[in-house]
Amino acid sequence: MSYERLIEEAVVTAKEIASKSSIATKFIKKAVNTALETSISHGITYEGALLKLLLNSEGAQEGILAFLEKRKPVWKGK
Repeated sequence: MSYERLIEEAVVTAKEIASKSSIATKFIKKAVNTALETSISHGITYEGALLKLLLNSEGAQEGILAFLEKRKPVWKGK
């Protein structure tokens, strides 16, 4: 893959990530970084705690509502 093609793909991926819930993206990054630095058991426990927080967030409610209403979600970072 050429450098130019790699940059194009990176920009496409970055735009896709940016279109998602910022809080979910932040928590995913935390979960991945924690998984790299700890045991599998602790990583799974940590991921579960983050998921519980996310499921109780405004973003989760917005995502579900947007899906049911067949529209794009409006993320507020909460």
